[in-house]
Amino acid sequence: MTDRYDVIVIGGGPSGLMCALTAVGGIPINPPRNFRSLVLERYRVGQFARYGKLRLTHGWHFMGAPLIRDLEAEVRSSGCIDVREQEPAVAVRGCRGSFEVETPSGRYQGDSVAVCTGFFPHADLVPHTRNVRVVFSPPEIEARHLPAIPGDLVAILGGGAETLEFAAGLLKLRPEVSFLAVLEHVTEVPADAFPGVSIGPAPAQGAAVSAARTPAIRAVAGRLAVKEEHTVGLTLEVVPRTGSPSLQSCRFLLVDYNSYTLETHVTDFLRGSGIELRNGYVVTGRGGETSVPGLVAAGNIVTPVSGVLTALDTGFRVGLELHTQLYREKFGRDPPVFPWLPRGGMRQHPLA
Repeated sequence: MTDRYDVIVIGGGPSGLMCALTAVGGIPINPPRNFRSLVLERYRVGQFARYGKLRLTHGWHFMGAPLIRDLEAEVRSSGCIDVREQEPAVAVRGCRGSFEVETPSGRYQGDSVAVCTGFFPHADLVPHTRNVRVVFSPPEIEARHLPAIPGDLVAILGGGAETLEFAAGLLKLRPEVSFLAVLEHVTEVPADAFPGVSIGPAPAQGAAVSAARTPAIRAVAGRLAVKEEHTVGLTLEVVPRTGSPSLQSCRFLLVDYNSYTLETHVTDFLRGSGIELRNGYVVTGRGGETSVPGLVAAGNIVTPVSGVLTALDTGFRVGLELHTQLYREKFGRDPPVFPWLPRGGMRQHPLA
């Protein structure tokens, strides 16, 4: 497999897979050919989408697993798209015709780069379906489905003060449960943000958690990782911004998805590349073009919380733009859009 590609796609979700397929093959009627693409995925291809329901309307959804399975199968069987999982991009340098994408295990050269990462940073937690839930709904709904009993500790992972507000809402409805909020986007916990709600520091390692003798919400600015999943409950490693890591046992982990829509750090690897970012999101034109020539973007890193239809659509449109550029450069003419049209194109079609 070559380390130089026509297109490097960063992100292996629905948008990224669709972009890679379209960039090498053009419209869906054409088989992938003529060009080579590389898909770099931080976790597993389709990690987030394959474990959930992909909603099209309020009452209509389908399961993500079949979609990812079929897209992945087509990508891997194409013969011209390489896929590298567990390989996140850490830096992007260059411009059209001479990009370099750096990962922990190597550097790859490409003529164009497509950023299709999505904005949600914790796809690694999604497979823990027994004791972890990515939550989208307000506390009034989530409290009814919270699988906890009096005295249990429930961890909540989120961005900042909005996650504390979510935890406070849960506490009002489930006062028999204690909560541990881990906030990734703040340097310190706003302890007085919610009058009447007792907020304290995270418990020390090995400390028992009791709602009767501790603040009902303990909070820490930092991050966490799942160290072990049990039949009931989890062992988490909590890493504060200041202080030492500790292991915490909890009954359940909620990931506050909505808090990451306000600001994302998924694209931190693009800082210094010249690309324009807004709260971590990539700023693009209508065709997915960015402030860096040859670097395009599609999917939820451009239009947050837009759903699978937008992810697939923007991935297709950006991929088709890339394919058109590549085809013009290689063959000196526009690619055939519909092979059954007359040689003169649409203008010679009898219905035009």
